Amino acid sequence: MPIPSPSSYPAYFKRYVDQVPEADLLTAFSTQLPVIKELLSQVSERSIHVCI
Repeated sequence: MPIPSPSSYPAYFKRYVDQVPEADLLTAFSTQLPVIKELLSQVSERSIHVCI
């Protein structure tokens, strides 16, 4: 999945899209999955209930 063209999303999101270093979004998502899992594993069960 290639990075979308600027005409396919609101201009506001350009700064976020530009931060994706990979040319392929599926590669970017698969690269970030372990990072997100690690981050979420550090959130305690109690913290989850406090946020809800």
